[in-house]
Amino acid sequence: MNFPDLDYIPEVFSINEGEGVREFRVRLKEYVEKCDPSLIYIESPETLYATELISERYKIHIRLHGSREFGKLIQKLPLDKSNCKKEFHEIRRASVVSAPSLAALRSSEFLYEGNISAVIYPNPADVSHAKNHINRENKRDIDILFIGRWQNLKGIFYVNSIFNKFKNLNCVIASHSIDSIRKNLSSIAINSDAEKQSIYRRSKVVIIPSLFETASQVALEALVGGAKVVTWSHIGIREYVDHEIVSYAPPWDFEEFSRVTYDAVVNCGRPSNIDALLLKINKCFSDSVVYLMSENNIGKFYNSMPIVKEYGYDFISLYDDNGGCCMSDRGIIRSRKIKKLINNPYLFFRDAYKKKFPSLQMEKGSLVKPEGSPASTPAPVINKIKKDSEIENAIASSEFIHPNFLGYIGNYQKISLKDPCTKSKGWVTCIFYPAEHKDYSVVLGNRLSEFNDFSPFKSDRLNFIQYDNDVKISSFDLINKIDLKTKEKIGNIDFAIFINPDPVTLEAIRLCNENTRIISLYLRNSSIDNENAELICENTDAFLFFESCIYADFLYQNSRRSNSIDSYEKIPVFLRKIIQEIGPKKIDCLLPLINSDFDLDIINNDVRKYQGIVKLKDEDFHQGFSNNFSDYLHEFSSKVESLLVSESVYMRYRTLCEKIERGGSSAEFFEYALKDGFIFYVH
Repeated sequence: MNFPDLDYIPEVFSINEGEGVREFRVRLKEYVEKCDPSLIYIESPETLYATELISERYKIHIRLHGSREFGKLIQKLPLDKSNCKKEFHEIRRASVVSAPSLAALRSSEFLYEGNISAVIYPNPADVSHAKNHINRENKRDIDILFIGRWQNLKGIFYVNSIFNKFKNLNCVIASHSIDSIRKNLSSIAINSDAEKQSIYRRSKVVIIPSLFETASQVALEALVGGAKVVTWSHIGIREYVDHEIVSYAPPWDFEEFSRVTYDAVVNCGRPSNIDALLLKINKCFSDSVVYLMSENNIGKFYNSMPIVKEYGYDFISLYDDNGGCCMSDRGIIRSRKIKKLINNPYLFFRDAYKKKFPSLQMEKGSLVKPEGSPASTPAPVINKIKKDSEIENAIASSEFIHPNFLGYIGNYQKISLKDPCTKSKGWVTCIFYPAEHKDYSVVLGNRLSEFNDFSPFKSDRLNFIQYDNDVKISSFDLINKIDLKTKEKIGNIDFAIFINPDPVTLEAIRLCNENTRIISLYLRNSSIDNENAELICENTDAFLFFESCIYADFLYQNSRRSNSIDSYEKIPVFLRKIIQEIGPKKIDCLLPLINSDFDLDIINNDVRKYQGIVKLKDEDFHQGFSNNFSDYLHEFSSKVESLLVSESVYMRYRTLCEKIERGGSSAEFFEYALKDGFIFYVH
């Protein structure tokens, strides 16, 4: 949008593909310094403080679009306090600050724990391309549309639930990242703005079930395309679009959201006065920007919203009262605080003593006891505060490297790793982590090392490797970048713990050494695309899901072994439990899965030679024709009368073995076990 009154011409300065944030800041600084300070006005979002290196001689306008740290906050993920501090510093030193809603402003003040003076005005709606269709009835063949990034913050839990509830309607997902979406959902890839506009014009209703949106540009784009919008009442757009074309449901009330969505589909006609609302929003935007850029008005703040209602601000109290956005893939809404009260009353009342966001109660790894809480043993608390204080300082330093850091695995010319650190014989453990979870890998390593009686987690046997979670090459190419000597070093790792693993790196480590036990740890904001789920299952010995991984159910049905937990504090305990159970056994006895009427001489069989014993129902068993190995195993499993497996095999495939004990088929178990090289003696 041009501003002829000020003779300003807007120019977009964007990050290049493959460019890091630091490099972008440097490039922006070099570009700005070539300009006259009186002729340039820099507008930037607060997240990742892109304007950090720009001199104060230049006028900076910070637009509060919503920090990534606030996204972590509402998902109860560890905050990067260094990022928060630097973002708030940029806000405080900016010439002017604006926000698209009161919700954006209040949430920022809550995140940074400080007051912010800002002009409130809406984002614009691009109606330039809509002149030819805005008043024309279009063929709307899509009943319900979800458009945007396929991630937890966008409320994909509710998308799955809505689509399952209305299977008789044409429900479609439109996204740039279609690969990450389940195959059983209808999806459309967006490759251009024209395609996106066309999808809006084909849709009757656009749903926006995001956990939080400062304003929601998707809603404005949908209105321009003539589609109705359904969203939560705490979303920022509620503050200036109080119109029948947009319907609002109380936050997390799935039934009401569903009802409102269905009503909008049935009554999908476009109101005649929507054009006036869009023009009013755009005029408010244009006037406000002109006001901001006027030298005489810098520092004079006002609210220019056409409608001012603090619906979005209620989100702060909503989050605080209900303990956060706790959703499951089945659309079941649970209060985390109620669950916490039932499971651990002491922690509930301790954390509730000070009314703040739950994720701010406990800093990364700290155990600071609030005033008024019951007394506890002082020595461990003091030690932990000191220890975690050192970790916090290390995390804040971008140059921090783990003491037992072995190296990097990624899309490089050559991969070279150090030898795993160990001073004595025994199990060696290595934590593989992506760059975005470096801070949590520090905390996790510290927690694991506190098990003084468990040698695989001792400091001389606990190692760290950072991997690229966006490797663009195949497993075959990656394995070829690892030389023979490095493969031998990887072979010295007994247990590999992957944080949010990518399938390429996972398979490459498995190919380096088939004896390495691999544990995949999925944190709350993780997701697994359906195409790679089978590959991940093939190369993982045990899964540990922290709460809301959207494909946990799928993997639970198909993996060797799965565990699901609801607290970060349980992760170290469960990792220890898994390693104890899937590690080699000194005494590896046979355990019955189906009947146990074998003779004693068979039960005393050497499990080093045969890891299981099978007895078939028919003495003259003749296998019929099978199309593939899976069909063969299903036929074979139907003839099994008795089955015993060694304890090490049972623990490695515990999830599948438990299915058999409950009367399920043994075909899937045989498929995994035989592929992994285990041998069964068949009678």
